[in-house]
Amino acid sequence: MRRIKGFLLKALTKRKSTPFEAASTKSFVFLRYDRIGDLIVSLPLVKSLRAAFPATEIILIGSEANASVGRYCGLFDEIIVKPKGRFFSWILILWSLRRRRISITFDLNHSVTPHTLFACLAINSKHVATPYKDGRWGVSGRELDLFDLMPPKHADGYDRPLAETYLDIARLLQCPTDSALPYPLSPNLNAHQPERTIILNHRGSRASMRLLDQHLLEITKIIKNARPTYTVKMIPQWSEHNQIASLMKHQNNVEILPPSPTIIPVIETMKSAALIVTPDTALVHIAAAFSKPLIAVYANAPALFSQWRPLNTAPTVTLFSSKNNSLDGYDFHKLSEAVAEMVNMLPE
Repeated sequence: MRRIKGFLLKALTKRKSTPFEAASTKSFVFLRYDRIGDLIVSLPLVKSLRAAFPATEIILIGSEANASVGRYCGLFDEIIVKPKGRFFSWILILWSLRRRRISITFDLNHSVTPHTLFACLAINSKHVATPYKDGRWGVSGRELDLFDLMPPKHADGYDRPLAETYLDIARLLQCPTDSALPYPLSPNLNAHQPERTIILNHRGSRASMRLLDQHLLEITKIIKNARPTYTVKMIPQWSEHNQIASLMKHQNNVEILPPSPTIIPVIETMKSAALIVTPDTALVHIAAAFSKPLIAVYANAPALFSQWRPLNTAPTVTLFSSKNNSLDGYDFHKLSEAVAEMVNMLPE
């Protein structure tokens, strides 16, 4: 069965390849309809392409979660939100892109993935660019003619930041990458002076990636004792807003931000924050984009950390739990020490 699947995959993706000609590129499509962090770590590649192909139209197919970030960064000419659960609408979008004769579709998955493979085939662009792809069903990405713009496998494999893995595509296309980092999340990265604000985020995208309530209270007390003029801002989503507000109701140095349908208010708040404390989530990459001092707590998964670690130029502390899929067992003593040390470095 595996051989049959491999044969069909090769047959379905077989097509004539044409030499890449930089001068003839008119439009790029990015397939990035997933999480906010996935889009942010892709932005250095987009910035490099924008510098090398200033007249080329760059289109993002984003998700409901990350489309607002695509608009915010100002790197895309057009943003299309992939309809959720509406297959026929999705087919119409792909067909409309097919009629526009796209120059390059960018599939940024690391393995052969059915849904992006289908999208690439439907769009039928002149070229398909992708990072080096591992195999699936006994077929490596190199064996599929569809992916004609694929860098060679790096000596470190995937043991490196994802932003660098994506920039391999820019290097393959001979685009400049020296100024691609930090993450180009905002056109004016250095225009915001730190305020007396500290962001304390209690959880990541999964419930298992959460700081304990008693530890959140202790962190706010450490901050209040060391820097009483600072405000701790927390950013719970709708589902946990009341619970966090109740937890912090007696902490007069804490402000609970109102929930928002997009992450843009959070980004705007983080622009002027003096310190970010968070579990592993998109906020880590937002902090790195603005070069903010950062304390981040990760699950004990070294391979994932290699890819998702913060590329931050500001002082950064990373701590790890004892589990590979949750924050269970993180060392609060080390976390509280890190908070105290970082807070004491802030101006009074």
